[in-house]
Amino acid sequence: MKSTSRGCRQTGNVRFFILVFMHLVLYFPAFSVHAEQARTKGLVFIEFSQKGIDVENARSYFDGMQRFLREELSLEPLKGSSLRGRKEGSDTLPPVPVDTLFRWREMLGRGKQFFKELKLDKVAEQYRELVDAPYHFTLGGKALDLVSEAVLSYSFILFKTGDREGSERLIARYNYLSGKSDVSDKAYPPDFVDFFHHATSKEHFVTVAVNSTPSSARVFLGDRIIGETPLVEKVEKPGLFRVSVRKEGYVEYVMSRFALPGDRLHFDLNLEIDEVSEIEYGVDRGNYEEVVKNLRKLNERMNLDAGLTVVLKGDVDSGSVDFVFSVGERGLAEEPYSIFRDMPRKGKRFVLEDIQPLLEDELFLSILPDSGKARALGEGLKKKRLTDKWWFWAIVAAGAAGIVYAIAEDKDNKSGGTVNVEF
Repeated sequence: MKSTSRGCRQTGNVRFFILVFMHLVLYFPAFSVHAEQARTKGLVFIEFSQKGIDVENARSYFDGMQRFLREELSLEPLKGSSLRGRKEGSDTLPPVPVDTLFRWREMLGRGKQFFKELKLDKVAEQYRELVDAPYHFTLGGKALDLVSEAVLSYSFILFKTGDREGSERLIARYNYLSGKSDVSDKAYPPDFVDFFHHATSKEHFVTVAVNSTPSSARVFLGDRIIGETPLVEKVEKPGLFRVSVRKEGYVEYVMSRFALPGDRLHFDLNLEIDEVSEIEYGVDRGNYEEVVKNLRKLNERMNLDAGLTVVLKGDVDSGSVDFVFSVGERGLAEEPYSIFRDMPRKGKRFVLEDIQPLLEDELFLSILPDSGKARALGEGLKKKRLTDKWWFWAIVAAGAAGIVYAIAEDKDNKSGGTVNVEF
């Protein structure tokens, strides 16, 4: 005798496929959005608000727009305020890695052995890295002791080879690092000891020299102004220097360098036009063609392909917004751009309708990592129909699947399945 429950198995299969379908419908959009957001593209973002618009409201409005560009369109807005300067170097030095400290100990040990054998060229090879270490690491404890000892030995080598100026500079470095102004006459010959005392009795400055084209740029050391270019300034205290060069209408330069006694810091700069200031000037005059020209220059300097200038106009609660969008496509005789003037905005806060002109602009859509979502958003704003929303059909599909599932479950409970019995 053989029996089968074919009806039960069929009902079970229906349930399985319905559950899989519901899972795909409800979760696939989330995966596709995540994939879009994984690809981002940089965009110069310049923001302005006319007089009469509350600063706090404007800040909230621009933040909302940038958040939309980042989260929905996968664009990374680079604010104009962060593009006004060039920075070189770091304001801090890293600590000495443990493996580097061990290597320095070995090098110092080998150098001492060569020193006893009067192989001064071999000593120089071992100590060169330690002598330059203060420019690359924050020194303290054992590392400072190792470097100080190497600097003193190297200064003696320079003295013996006739480089008195270099030896004197390293003696000043040793004095600064170790805090010692004396040297043992047991370890070094009398002529070097006398030279050492003579060198430590002198003042050793750090010389800062700055030239710029154009000239008459203000020079700051930290937060303190020290003059205008061309400039040569002697500074008593060595250490980490932050030199800033500023001139109205030009990009600010900020350079960080570490300097030791006797060092000379030299900066020769060709100042670049501050495109953000020029864009501000163009906005004030309503000359958006001038804005486009400088937006392209800014794109080129930042190595980006597009820039967007947004201008809020009107009163606090409502008004209009202007968009100036430029795409810098390399090799084109005339780079394309789009200008939208007096587009109505809904209120204090940014809403999707405010950016609708860009969502319908083919030039703007062309730079998006994936323009499909932006097009859908633009179409949705035009139609404003519920049946045009993907989530509406997802809900309908999920509801229909739930109804089918419930009917199948009800039939299963009532009939208990179809059983065929064969004898």
